[in-house]
Amino acid sequence: ENSLEGVSVFPNPSEGIVNVSNLNNANNSIVVYDMIGNVVYSTTANASTSIDLSSNGTGVYLVKVSNEKGSIVERVVIK
Repeated sequence: ENSLEGVSVFPNPSEGIVNVSNLNNANNSIVVYDMIGNVVYSTTANASTSIDLSSNGTGVYLVKVSNEKGSIVERVVIK
């Protein structure tokens, strides 16, 4: 699995707001999964963006950021 340059997911753990930085100005697909594989959030962004997961409850989520150059998957804890 490729690592995307200029992309990071923070803070971790989070109170509900998760930021995805995008320094490569690429059009990224951002998909958030819960631990049983359900998609709880999906968007496309070509700049840094914030995701509000506070309505989904506490737990561990997987944030997948991908574009034509590769993808990363980060585990994020919502407390």
